[in-house]
Formats: sequence, C-alpha cells, structure tokens
Amino acid sequence: MLVAGALGFGLSFGLAGCDGSDGIVTQTPTPADSPSGGASVTSSPSASDSVAASPGASPGSSATASSDANAAPLSDEELLKILPEYADRTDLQGAVVTAEFFIQEFPRMMSSGDTDVWDSLSLPDCKFCESSRANALKVQQAEWVLQGGAITQGLGITEANLGENGDVYVKYPTVQAEVFVTKPDKEAYSAGDSQQVKHYLEMRLAGDVWRVVEVDVVND
Repeated sequence: MLVAGALGFGLSFGLAGCDGSDGIVTQTPTPADSPSGGASVTSSPSASDSVAASPGASPGSSATASSDANAAPLSDEELLKILPEYADRTDLQGAVVTAEFFIQEFPRMMSSGDTDVWDSLSLPDCKFCESSRANALKVQQAEWVLQGGAITQGLGITEANLGENGDVYVKYPTVQAEVFVTKPDKEAYSAGDSQQVKHYLEMRLAGDVWRVVEVDVVND
C-alpha cells in the first residue's frame, strides 16, 4: 500500500491561511517505492493531453453540486467516454493511461471544484483522493481562483509493475507549471514555481475501469 500525501502537486505552498480562516491542510508526503517483480510496462510521454487550471474559473460554480457525498458516481460507461484511448484495456497499459489521466485531472478539479470524475476514479479508502477533494472544495468555498498548474510528462518515462494481488503500481514523473492564486479583492500571486514531481499510484481494476487505491507524491 502506498502512503498518501495530503495535498502535494505543488499546491501545498502559498495556500495556507485565508484571511484568518483555516488554511488548506498539507503534510509532507513520504516516499514509497513501487513493488519489484512481476510484469512491468513503460509508457511513452503522457497518453492524454495535460489539464491546466482554467483561467477565470467561476468559484463555487460546480463545488456545490459536487460536494454531496451521496451523489451517484459516474458509471463505467460514462467514465470510459471521458478517459483517453486505451483506458478500457484490462492490462497494465490501461492502468498507466488511467493513472496519468487521474494526475492530470488534479489541477482542473482544484480550479473548478468539480469532483465528479475524481470521485468516480477514487476507491473509498484512498486518503490522498479524499484530502485532495476536500482541499478543492475548500478553495471554492473561500472563493479563490487558481490558474496554471498544468501537469505534463516529466523527465523519464512512466513505469508500471504488476503486483501479486493484481494491482498495478505506477510511477509517473511529471512537471507541474507555476500556480497562481487570486483571493477575493486581491491581486493574483504566485503560489510556487514550476517543479518536477514523481507520483506513485496503486491502481486496481474495479468493474470495467482502473481506479486509484492510493497515491504518494514526491517532490524532486
């Protein structure tokens, strides 16, 4: 099992505190190595387009609709229409494509507050997934606007190993672009420079879709 970071993806810096209210909760992630042995696969640079935080996203526009814990998740059929090519494969390639998409979904969720796709790809006990979701909703409730932060393929290639339990362990090196934050009645400021980040994901085939068991984030 991978150890979860609370926020990661570079958004931990510059977001603490909101004019005296509680800030975004962060913690330093603990590095975790993917298991050795078993089948492995490598991927060429990102199978799907990078997702950038949308400039001028309307704060809270979708957060309210997505914050209902009882909302029905997207069906497998709906997810497969959204996921990139080859995500429907039940082998390691399908796991890698879905893992890359999930990581690239993070800045879009943070900027829009729309957690439907994130929730539908997250398994119930994923601590990283839940804390990231909570942070996205907190950003919207605080009426902050996030811009930038696109996540793209970093140095090296995506690697994956098949575990004995059938889960797939993915190592995804990325670069996250600079993130800008605008608070109500204040000018935008940089929440951090571009940085290289490694993501370690444990993926599990649940139904017809690969889903996220846990994520660890390591800043290079």
